[in-house]
Amino acid sequence: MAELSRPALLDRLRSVGVADEAVLTNDELMDLLEPMIRADIALADSYRYRPSPPLNVPIAAIGDVDDDERRYVALSGWRRHTVDGFALRLLPGSHGYGVESWLRVGQAVMTELAQHAACGKEGSAW
Repeated sequence: MAELSRPALLDRLRSVGVADEAVLTNDELMDLLEPMIRADIALADSYRYRPSPPLNVPIAAIGDVDDDERRYVALSGWRRHTVDGFALRLLPGSHGYGVESWLRVGQAVMTELAQHAACGKEGSAW
């Protein structure tokens, strides 16, 4: 996907719902963001998982309530990467990266952090 022309890249971003149309149609803003988007895609495309011991920190995975079962299973798989607590939060519209979506994701992250801080590591509710 990193090699796509700008129009093809924009179409792909639209199809997966990762940006507001106002952003995608703003040429000046896209001139600024496109190199970062392409770098993120290239990094994701080149990533190869290497097994390692589980982390000693809690992990919270956040997905969309409309994700299919395959995505749910993939998110649940993060559980094996921690010896501490694990939480899976499913939110409405978490794949649409509009302001409301980011606020929901941010609130979920803050909730997880607050719960962990309130319980302390030993008594974590995760």
